[in-house]
Amino acid sequence: MPSPENFPRVLFITSHAFNHSNGGGVTFSNLFSGWPKDRLACVHNDPLPPETDVCERYFRLGTKELGKWGPFSLLQREPLAIATARQPEPKTRGATSPISSRLFTGVRSLLFGTNEFPETAFLSPELEAWIENFSPQVLYTILGSNGLMDLIELIRVRFRLPLVVHIMDDWRATSHVGGLLGPLRRKKMQHHLSDFMAIADHRMGISDAMCEAYEAEYGRPFETFHNAIDTEGESTAPIRRRPADGPFKIFYGGAVLPFAQLQSIIDVCQATASLVDRGMPVRFDIFSPPAMTGPHRESLLTCDAVKLHPPMPRRQDYLSAMRNADLLLLPVNFSDETIRFIRYSMPTKVPELMQSGVPTLVYGPCGVAQVDYASGYGWGYTVTERGVGNVVAAIEKISTQEPLRDRLTDRARRLVGERHNIDRVRAQFRAVLADAAIR
Repeated sequence: MPSPENFPRVLFITSHAFNHSNGGGVTFSNLFSGWPKDRLACVHNDPLPPETDVCERYFRLGTKELGKWGPFSLLQREPLAIATARQPEPKTRGATSPISSRLFTGVRSLLFGTNEFPETAFLSPELEAWIENFSPQVLYTILGSNGLMDLIELIRVRFRLPLVVHIMDDWRATSHVGGLLGPLRRKKMQHHLSDFMAIADHRMGISDAMCEAYEAEYGRPFETFHNAIDTEGESTAPIRRRPADGPFKIFYGGAVLPFAQLQSIIDVCQATASLVDRGMPVRFDIFSPPAMTGPHRESLLTCDAVKLHPPMPRRQDYLSAMRNADLLLLPVNFSDETIRFIRYSMPTKVPELMQSGVPTLVYGPCGVAQVDYASGYGWGYTVTERGVGNVVAAIEKISTQEPLRDRLTDRARRLVGERHNIDRVRAQFRAVLADAAIR
């Protein structure tokens, strides 16, 4: 472990703080795990409570820092207080809007489409003093809304901080595309992005495909940093062998969202029913929040072999369930909307799928980073043409060909050790931030 002096004092500005409950929070926690806590501070507006195992110094943004623009300030509420989020924590204002919820939503939709009301950024005296007391050496950020980017620039200029930008999703593709004022808001967003990419000391992307595309567009180098795991500590888990009896168990754990993977999951549910009709003993377990699966139960529950479960709160239980399956699923919708939104995204769970010792069925279109990553490196069995029949054929092939299963799991484990080893990735990540801090 390097000495604390080799870790720069990092100010992290984000809409997703450190936690172990969503992809961003997990990735940040893994990348910064082991960072001296007195050299890490986080400014955020995450509605989820942040966790303190990696970072203890938090400032939660309120209306003093990000207020609604113009007359819409009458509609805002101060965010609910969260323990450890802000020192000291102001009292909740609790202002209520005189406008009905329906009218509120209608006005927002008319003017700004699906985006929130625009924000006005302020470097409040409380935030300024808090940052000054911390005395950061480098500003690391995933950017965000126009208001948050305004605030990031105010802080960068005020404290003359070197900048490291990390793009986690291609959110710009679907931001500010509706509403009467959407084009103006989108133009501002694009201006911010161009400026930040030009002045940043280092730029990071979540996938190789994202880095290549952004390098071509912005004319600056990008480095890939994705989630990393303890590949050495977890490599002792045995390769899963297909049992001679019992059902062939398919496992999916994650979000079920109409704009991302719902339709492809439904295809796998229909394939499961088809396999049952053919006499194959099979079971498909979906672990996802009931709020996501509930509206689609009728489409998902195609037969008794499909089971819906809530997420497992303990990571070890989740990993154990993965390793006890016969096939893991990584689904992506085939719609143009999905491709446009997540084409460069790389799910946080990908290294865990690769490390599991269980083959992964990757069902989605070409041109999406996670699908191309599996097909290009051969760590997953990819089905890139949509069709329930194609899924049925893939499951039958994987379930009956042990050499194929061995080949997929061997490649996956080799690759995860090369590209997602947590010690190696953390060292590279620290080196980038340290280099920015001394420029």
